[in-house]
Amino acid sequence: MIEIVSIILNLVLGGGFIVTVFTLKQERLKASANAKKAEAEAESAELDNEEKAAQILMEQVVKPLKTELNGVRRELKGLKKAVESIKDCPHSDACPVRERMRNEQTAGTGEVGTAAEC
Repeated sequence: MIEIVSIILNLVLGGGFIVTVFTLKQERLKASANAKKAEAEAESAELDNEEKAAQILMEQVVKPLKTELNGVRRELKGLKKAVESIKDCPHSDACPVRERMRNEQTAGTGEVGTAAEC
């Protein structure tokens, strides 16, 4: 009689244990899948944020800098033409602009300049 009760209890308790283990395993797999999904979503959101940051950087920093740099290049080109044309000017010996440029250039290098150096 004890053997029958023991067998019945083993079947009832043993079956419940197997179901519990199976259920826990399924829950663990489900949680793992949810974690992987959340990780993928986080990576996707991070990439979106990086793309938005790069776009903002381009629009608010790079484009204005390019525009300003192109303007500076045009101005420098005009200044270079003007400086190169000084030598052809009939008034170049007494040109105040030439003297001022020479004085600023020598002040930056520490050298002493004279009007005859150009």
